[in-house]
Amino acid sequence: MTQFLLVASTHPYSQFSNLTFSRVDEGSFLADVASVLFPSRRTSVWSVAAEGKETGELAYEAREEIRAGKKVDDTTLGCLVQHAMNRQDSFALFYAADFVQLPTARAPESLLGLIDEQLRVDDGSSLELYALWSEDA
Repeated sequence: MTQFLLVASTHPYSQFSNLTFSRVDEGSFLADVASVLFPSRRTSVWSVAAEGKETGELAYEAREEIRAGKKVDDTTLGCLVQHAMNRQDSFALFYAADFVQLPTARAPESLLGLIDEQLRVDDGSSLELYALWSEDA
């Protein structure tokens, strides 16, 4: 399963010290993904993961926090999504099979609702999570 969390931004978000922002290298698979999802971008694209963990751990942690009663807005993932939207940065969140047709939302509340709904699905240990926020969407 392919997993990524991409943010198109001029620089990493310094207030998220528990996250690693790695610049996406030109010519890589993620650069190809970014060119499809953010065709109008004029900034760097960063791959984001929880410090010292695999990319998918951020989504799994958010799911566990929601199951424990937290609101999606209060998870690290939710805070990151809100920060990107407030900065008007594009981002793509993907833990599934095909990244080309990601669901989009036109309002921040709708996007957080979409993420919350997907994190609440309980079908064992598997997780599918996908969303796109971009001026190109």
